Amino acid sequence: MASEMKNGQSGITITSVKGEKIVLTSTNTKIKFDTLDYEKVRDKSKAVIATVIITGKIKGTDISELKKVFNWSKSFKSDEVYRKLVVEYTKGTDEIRRSYEFSEMFVLNYEEYLTEAGTDSQYTLTLRQKEDHLDDIKTY
Repeated sequence: MASEMKNGQSGITITSVKGEKIVLTSTNTKIKFDTLDYEKVRDKSKAVIATVIITGKIKGTDISELKKVFNWSKSFKSDEVYRKLVVEYTKGTDEIRRSYEFSEMFVLNYEEYLTEAGTDSQYTLTLRQKEDHLDDIKTY
């Protein structure tokens, strides 16, 4: 995937079952493992969720890729709902610092904030891993 991005950029690749790819670069990404109702939890249970929040500037992102994100976020087709997500954080010339792979992600929320000048327009894509596939998450 690093070859699809410019040197020194972090990136996200989302792949559908059909092989369609969405590639987002120059993103800020938060990966979070959280226990449901964590304030009441007294021991470790299966009530854990994995959430990925991706934000970026619309101006700096290929609009055609955001159109794919928009269409995916409103789709309920069984072959499009769950997708593989690869997150790579790079520093310098193709040096991958962290890499994550999620097998069954779905859109929890998608937002666009459009400013009048267009210079600060941004998007937020919130994804969640299908609960019975948490063991499939990999990191390198």
